[in-house]
Formats: sequence, structure tokens, C-alpha cells
Amino acid sequence: MANIMTERPQSRTGRRGTSATPPAVSDVARLLWPNWNAFWDAVTGLVELPNELTFTGWADFAAALPTEALRLRDLLDDCQAGYGPYLAVPRRIHYL
Repeated sequence: MANIMTERPQSRTGRRGTSATPPAVSDVARLLWPNWNAFWDAVTGLVELPNELTFTGWADFAAALPTEALRLRDLLDDCQAGYGPYLAVPRRIHYL
């Protein structure tokens, strides 16, 4: 099974980043597709997202699952818009 998220160690400044590796299409569909509400609950209340989040292989993911890629990006954008102004350090999300 593909590793979806790999967390980088905390730096000297205390900031931590996360890098996402492109998982197999079936893994993403199985993990996220039926449960977007649970994903939203997780990123807005259960876990703290890192200051910097990078998705690598985004073009391949979006080509294989365009609806899911759009939904994921919309959810993360909504999270940024709703919660971002209250953060001491703004989060950055990169889609590579």
C-alpha cells in the first residue's frame, strides 16, 4: 500500500512540514471517496495540519480522479479560508 503522508521532522524553528506521496488511485478512492465528511471533521478539529503541506504527483492524481481531486482541494481551500485567519503562522499548501 502506498504511503499517503510522510511527516518531516521538526526543524530548529519548531515548524514541521508534511509531504504527500502519490498513492495508488484505488487507495485514495477507498480511503477518501465515501467519507468526505469525516475528512472535513479531521482537518478542522481532530488533527492540526502542519504549517506546510505539499502534495506531489497532483497532476496525475487529478487526471485519474478529477472529481475527488477537486473536492479535496475545495475542502482544503475552505479550511484555509475559515480557519487560516486565526493562525499565528499561515499554512501553505502546494500542489505539485
